[in-house]
Amino acid sequence: VEDRTYNGQKYRMLNIIDRSKPQLVLSDVVMSGIDGFSLCERVKKNSTLRNIPFVLLTSLDLNLHERSILAGADDYLSKVEDDQVFRMRTRFLLELGTLHAAGAVGSSDVEGSTVYLCSGSTTIQKQMEDQLLPAGIRVHPVSSLTALMQDLQLRMPDVLVLDLDPDQHAALQDCLARLWDLPECADLPVLLLASKGEEARMLPLEGFITDRLLKPLEAQEAPHRLKLLVRLVRARRNARIGNP
Repeated sequence: VEDRTYNGQKYRMLNIIDRSKPQLVLSDVVMSGIDGFSLCERVKKNSTLRNIPFVLLTSLDLNLHERSILAGADDYLSKVEDDQVFRMRTRFLLELGTLHAAGAVGSSDVEGSTVYLCSGSTTIQKQMEDQLLPAGIRVHPVSSLTALMQDLQLRMPDVLVLDLDPDQHAALQDCLARLWDLPECADLPVLLLASKGEEARMLPLEGFITDRLLKPLEAQEAPHRLKLLVRLVRARRNARIGNP
């Protein structure tokens, strides 16, 4: 009886998703009659649904994060995540799903993509290179905002990563505002590196940044965040030039 109830609930949820074709699915891990991991696996095995971004809502338990990715989830969100980060992630994941619905699908293959990293910390630079290069993402480090603006005139990266330095907060906000006004930067996702507790400093930057990554950097989290943003920028570019 339990198995029939479980399977019946699972198929009902699949039918709801199939009928409505949402731009984004947010699913709890623990639900009555079904678990989020199993539902995610079913959605990702369905050829007409697999490109819809699927996000699992989890606790901070790292194992749940790992299980989310193994189940095929595009992302996971902690139920106790900061409100600003929750807004930013659901916003860009919803955009990704909307672009998919319009036919502009971003490739999940990140090989050959490039990240510009603006950080004065050689430790951060080394960590990002060590964590991203095995995933096929090249890291181009710059040590100042001035050098970053100069390099952006030569080549546009796939993702821009900025290290939040409390002493340069005003300069960072000014730099982001100038980038926001440049047409060539319209597709560029911006990832902010910040320490826990710096959420208040991020509030004025929310309109300019796409996502946040906590310091100290975790080996699995940085590649995951960057892969999602590379997928987003490719979908944006495909939509702009009209190629699915």
